[in-house]
Formats: sequence, structure tokens, C-alpha cells
Amino acid sequence: NHFPEADWIPHNVHSGLLRDVTEEVARTAGVHAASVEKDIKRGAWFAAQKHPGRTVASAAPEGWAKPVHVSIPYIPVGLAPHVARAIPDGSVLNLVREASESKPVVVAHQALVVRDGDQVLIRHSSRKGYIRTQSLLDYLRDMRGQGAREGWPLLGFNLNALVK
Repeated sequence: NHFPEADWIPHNVHSGLLRDVTEEVARTAGVHAASVEKDIKRGAWFAAQKHPGRTVASAAPEGWAKPVHVSIPYIPVGLAPHVARAIPDGSVLNLVREASESKPVVVAHQALVVRDGDQVLIRHSSRKGYIRTQSLLDYLRDMRGQGAREGWPLLGFNLNALVK
């Protein structure tokens, strides 16, 4: 389940734990979702992992040699202020970045959407390993800027709601 768009999301949807609500949230807010496609090369990623002192599979698990073509819907980051209130509480927010040959994925980070009164927040793990809770809109603004600086633009976000 290392690759969110190729493994984690489809496995959790297939098992009935999650459902993709990206397009539903967009429609509710009166905006349109977009989508991005990528061939996820899991086998190549596993083969490239060489970390001294850390055990990582030297070869991909059986069946992973072939790339997996994925298409993931997202709400463009600029539309976040229009859709924030329509996002179901407890949703998994997947940050969707531009498809790049130099990156193995398009989903770069995941967070949970939580509310505090009228505030729409996210709860996620920071790069330093701390759990942070912060404004969804502030976070997306910061990630958009970071993506521009790092050359891996943030396109938007995909949403998965827990199935009750």
C-alpha cells in the first residue's frame, strides 16, 4: 500500500472502507473536478531503494514489474475556498501534484479533514514526524508555494470519505 493512488486508495475503496467523494463535493460546491493520469512504476521504485542499514525489498513483489496506469480526480487548489465547507468531516485528503517522470507518485501527502466549529482544518504528520492540526486553506496555500519552489506543482486535492 505504499503508492496511494495505485494501492492504498483502490484497496480501501474495494474493501468498502472508503469512497471517493471528490466529484460529489465539487458538484455540491458548483465547481468542476479535474483529473491527472500517471503510470506508477512500483517495481522500478523498489529496485532503486538502496538505504544502508535499512531493509527494503531488493526486488518488487510478484506482479509489480508492470507499471499501473492510474487516473485520480482532484479539485483544483484554487477552488479550495469554494468547496471547503462541503468536504465531509473525517475525509481523507490526498494532495495531488503534477505527474512527473522524476517522481514515483502524484499523491504526495495525506491528511484528515476535521472541524472546529466553522473552521475546516486538517490533521496530518509533518515532515519532522509531529502531528499538526492547521487550517485547510492555509495549508494548501503553503503547499502550493512549496510545490512551485520545488518544481513539483500542487494541482489540487482528492477526497475519500469513510463509509459508515
